[in-house]
Amino acid sequence: MATTGPLDDLEAYKRYVKERLASFNGIFAKASAGDYSEDAIVAHNGDNDEFAELAAGIQVMIDVIRGRIGELEAEIVDRKVAEEKLRHQAAHDPITGLPNRHWFDAWLGEAIAKEAAGDGKMAFLYFDIDRFKQVNDVYGHQVGDVLLKEFAERIRGCISPRDAIARLGGDEFAAVLTGVRSRHDVTRTIRRMTKALEPAIPVEEHSVFLSASIGIAMFPQDGRDVRTLIANADVALLQAKNEGRNHFTFYQPKMNRELAAQMSMVHELRQAIAGNELELHYQPIVDVHTRKNIGMEALLRWRHPTRGLLAAGEFIPVAEHHGVMRRLGEEVLRTVLAQQSVWRRQGAQPPFRVAVNLSPREFTDDRFVDRVKRLLAEYDVPPQLLEFEIVESLAMENVALARDRFKALRKLGITISIDDFGMGYSSLSYLKDLPVDNLKIDQSFIKRSMTNEQDRAIVKTIVSLGHSLHLNVIAEGVESEAQFGFLRDVGCDWVQGYHIARPMPSRQLAQWASRFSPIV
Repeated sequence: MATTGPLDDLEAYKRYVKERLASFNGIFAKASAGDYSEDAIVAHNGDNDEFAELAAGIQVMIDVIRGRIGELEAEIVDRKVAEEKLRHQAAHDPITGLPNRHWFDAWLGEAIAKEAAGDGKMAFLYFDIDRFKQVNDVYGHQVGDVLLKEFAERIRGCISPRDAIARLGGDEFAAVLTGVRSRHDVTRTIRRMTKALEPAIPVEEHSVFLSASIGIAMFPQDGRDVRTLIANADVALLQAKNEGRNHFTFYQPKMNRELAAQMSMVHELRQAIAGNELELHYQPIVDVHTRKNIGMEALLRWRHPTRGLLAAGEFIPVAEHHGVMRRLGEEVLRTVLAQQSVWRRQGAQPPFRVAVNLSPREFTDDRFVDRVKRLLAEYDVPPQLLEFEIVESLAMENVALARDRFKALRKLGITISIDDFGMGYSSLSYLKDLPVDNLKIDQSFIKRSMTNEQDRAIVKTIVSLGHSLHLNVIAEGVESEAQFGFLRDVGCDWVQGYHIARPMPSRQLAQWASRFSPIV
């Protein structure tokens, strides 16, 4: 055979080796039968070089086959790694690394079957990060992703390795606690979660606070299948959100009836807006030293066809959570500005500033400032006659947004007040940087100021704090002369409450003013 490199023509080598092996097999067969001697075999087949060449050819094929086997093994490993990666990606959230809804639903189904077979109990927890959208809008999606990861890590650290947690999408998470004996066990775990979420998360030069609303459905009493458990936990979550931020609520059968009632109210509320069933009542605000009227707060009322006059607290939470608040807020603002136009044409002296409560949805709406500017021009009302009130907790948990929004509104000439002050978690370093004009002391402190020394001290501190920041301090909920006198003595600037006047329709304001005797 011509001498060629063994890798130059592997197929030729295969044929050559096959032929030589066939020849050797025949010779070895005769030798074993005694027909050939060893020397005869060598003589018949040439010298030992032929054997060496044959052995080399076999070795080449062995090496090539081994190499190919190695390549195939590597390809198989790579393929398995890629398939495993795809399976993991299909079952997990790319941001938090937690299992996704598809994986979680399957896992929950298996867990239900297992617990049902052993007569066990489980708790299904449905999470919604409080006001995450607002934070995401202010700081951007990259920061939002960091917050989602941090939330996932903190919650995951509070549950047992045998339990499961997943991100269902957006700012919605779910967890299942297995082997629980009672609601007390679940409550204890949720308390750990709440505490784990308390530390602030540094974001650029700010700090962001995380909290969550949680709805809980218990297996088996609240549902024996995946769909029912999730649906009932969702109803409980809605109830928790209606009660305010950072709440958790266990599902109760009556919640379905309440949800149906809420949806009915939403329908009626939309009709009320279109049918002019909503009206504004105005509560005067007076100077504590002169008792002169310096302005008023606009309070929304609903003259319901069957339930009578409803205060804002009876329907505003429903409007907020069911997408009606933006339209409702614009109607309030239009009504206030229209009334201001009437008073101006009537020559009201002095022209009074009217305070309007700002809802979270309005506060976070990027188009809100432009809408206010447009409405002021439409009704030809000076911006100095308009004031917006925002609750302390909302301003403090979104300080960057509050600063930008307040700056834009004050640039127009609008007054800004922090409402319910003392009930949130204000940081003085943030408060001093916010462009606001007034602090409104939460009425709960005023109510207890005559019987509780600590509340009296809080009121004094807020008045002193407000003045040190060059802010006016307003006390709401003043119901007695004793409270009025206390607030005057501690230096409060303005007051409002039933002791001064109840909220009233605009047509009654003139009558009230004629009876009210300010100190001149």
